Amino acid sequence: MKIVLESSLSALTQILLADYVTATIVHFTVDDVKYQAECSSSNMIDLSLVSIGLLSQESTTKKPVINEQAEGEFIKALGPLVQSKTPFYTQVHPDWERPALKWYKAKKRE
Repeated sequence: MKIVLESSLSALTQILLADYVTATIVHFTVDDVKYQAECSSSNMIDLSLVSIGLLSQESTTKKPVINEQAEGEFIKALGPLVQSKTPFYTQVHPDWERPALKWYKAKKRE
């Protein structure tokens, strides 16, 4: 299964850092089929699901450092979302008190 994001995940990270996001959509392809993944803001996280930190552990509020593995982890989590509808979360930073985004739906698009 080949999954390709249509835009960089670091763009999503910048949005999350800049403002409180309640929902967003990411476009991607799986084996040349176009999809979009949807998410919504969540203050509670199901610990049995994958959670991806977008910033590295050494990040501070004054000096954010992008987690270099986040984009790969995000792409990997899209596979189960498409295949078995298994949701996952993204967090700006696991130790910061900010809402997570729960990615819960992937659907085909034209």
